[in-house]
Amino acid sequence: MRKAIAAIAALLFIGGALVLTPAAFCEEPAVGTKIGPDNWKQYEKYIPQSLSEQITRGQMTFEVGGDATKFVQPSSGYKRATEQNKGKAKIDANGAMTGWEAGRPFPDIDPKDPMAGFKIAYNLERRYEGDDQSLQAYQLINVDSKGQERYVTGTEYGWMWLSIKGRVDCEPLGEWAPNPKQIWRYNTLAIDFPYDIKGTSRLLIRYLDSAKDDDIWMYIPTMRRIRRMSGAQRQNNFVGTVCTYDDIRTFQGRPMEYDWKLIGEDRVLCAALDGKTPHPKNEKGFWIEPRSMRDCWIVEAVPRDKNYVYTKRLFWIDKECFVPWHENVFDVQGRTWKVCENYNAPIFMGEKADGELVVYEQSFIWLDLLDNTHTLLEYVGWDKDGKQTGKISTGQTREWYTIENIAKRGRRN
Repeated sequence: MRKAIAAIAALLFIGGALVLTPAAFCEEPAVGTKIGPDNWKQYEKYIPQSLSEQITRGQMTFEVGGDATKFVQPSSGYKRATEQNKGKAKIDANGAMTGWEAGRPFPDIDPKDPMAGFKIAYNLERRYEGDDQSLQAYQLINVDSKGQERYVTGTEYGWMWLSIKGRVDCEPLGEWAPNPKQIWRYNTLAIDFPYDIKGTSRLLIRYLDSAKDDDIWMYIPTMRRIRRMSGAQRQNNFVGTVCTYDDIRTFQGRPMEYDWKLIGEDRVLCAALDGKTPHPKNEKGFWIEPRSMRDCWIVEAVPRDKNYVYTKRLFWIDKECFVPWHENVFDVQGRTWKVCENYNAPIFMGEKADGELVVYEQSFIWLDLLDNTHTLLEYVGWDKDGKQTGKISTGQTREWYTIENIAKRGRRN
C-alpha cells in the first residue's frame, strides 16, 4: 500500500507556496539503504531531479549514509564572527545587503519574512569557505551525448581565492587594510590542459557593494594579452562545458542580479558526507558517493535581466551550512534545461587557522537535459603519494592576486 501511495505522490505549488500531498510524507530511507534505478521511485519524495537524472541516465546506485552534521561545520572563527556580528547585516527594499562584517549575515531565517529569500541568498554567497584557498589540482570532464569525454585540468595555482573582508581564521582578522576599493574577495582560475586553451587565466574581483559589478580580467595565451571582460560574460559557457561561469559550484553569481523568493522547505538526500576525491564511479562514469538526509530551503531566483541565459533558478539550500546541494534551471519556454548537484570533499584548515578539518562542497555535476550532455568537476586534493595538497585558510598574501601575475601564470613556456 505504501508503495502505491508513493507512486502517486506529488509536490504541488499552490498560490506560490510549496504544498506537500499526504503521500509525500512517506518513510525516509534508512541508513544503509541502497537506492538505484529499480527502487528510486519508492523514495522519490527525497530525491530532487538532479539526483534522479543521475540514477536513471547514469544507472547510478548509491547508499544512504548517516548524519552529515559534523562534515558541514564551519571553522570556530566563522562561528565566533557570526555571533559577534549578529544583527548588523541588513537588506534594503531593492535587495542590497549593507552592514555585513564577517560570519553568516543572517543566522536566523524567519520563513514568514518577505525578504527571507534574499537573506538566504546572501548566506549562500557568504557561506564558510575559508579566508583563502589553494587547490593544487582540479579536473573537469565534459561528456557529450555519445559518451565521449573531454578533459580540462588545472594544476599548481589552478584554483585560488583570497578574502579581504570578512576574514575569520587568519590575521589580519575582519578586514585586510588598506582596502580603498572595498573589495570582498579575489578569485583566480587557470587552465593547463588541453593545449588549445592552456594558459587561459582569469582574475575576478568581487566588491562589498552588492550592487557593484565584478571586475573580470582574462589572459588569452594565443594573443599574449590581458582583456577586461564584462560581468555579463559570466553567463557564457565555461570552457565548452555544460555550465556557465556563474554555475561553478552550483552558483557563483551576484545575488543582486536576481529576485529571490523562499517558496518552501524540504528534506532531501544530499552528497554531504566525507567524500574523497577523485570520487568513485560506476561503469557509466557517474559518481556513486553516499547521500544523507538534509533539511533544505527551496528558493527561487528570477534574473532581473530579461536577456539572461536562464529564466529561473530553483535551489535546495542547506538550512545549516547554506550549501546549494541541488539546483534546476529553466529556459525561455519554461522547461527544466539543466540540473546540478554539489558534492562534499574534505579540506583541512591551514596552520594559520585552528587546525580543524572542515568539509564543504568541492565537486559538482551539471546535466543538460535537452542535449543529453553532462559535466563533472572535482577538485583533487591529494598527490600521487596520498598527501593532501588542497587547503583553506593558509595565510596567503595579496601579492598573487594581480593582473600581472595571472599573465605570468598563464604564459606558455
